Amino acid sequence: MIVESRFNSWQCKKRLAVVNEIYAGHNYKAYNRLKSVITEPTITVEEKYQTNYEVANWCHIFACSNDERAIKFSIDDRRWLVPQVTEKVWGLPNWKRFHAWLEDDGLGIIKQWAIDFVESDPANAVMEGEQSPRHGAKRLFLRPCFRTVSG
Repeated sequence: MIVESRFNSWQCKKRLAVVNEIYAGHNYKAYNRLKSVITEPTITVEEKYQTNYEVANWCHIFACSNDERAIKFSIDDRRWLVPQVTEKVWGLPNWKRFHAWLEDDGLGIIKQWAIDFVESDPANAVMEGEQSPRHGAKRLFLRPCFRTVSG
């Protein structure tokens, strides 16, 4: 839907769009289509049977995939953060404790940590318009999706 349709009302007046499963690793179509969603300050909204109109763009993309090559993009593109996550299963008691902590001001604690981090070490903060740091997970994500077999 995000890549194939010209209609983009899914993006209009949204703060966050969650893509539960993205896979477009074979070409740059999804990458190129999502560039403006991520960076443009305004969008022209196209809806079926409606006149196009322009609105402020506040939409952020949170895309998930089980595939290491979910979307093809340039390693130098700072629009995409590719975190590496563990595959270790966390039991239900841990999740219950974690959710209770989040509800008991855990989010406030995380926010304050971020504020303190930037204030204490501004050289390590990524400011608007700066290049995001390179990290191993992003490089892993961009590796070729085939292996050479000698034989």
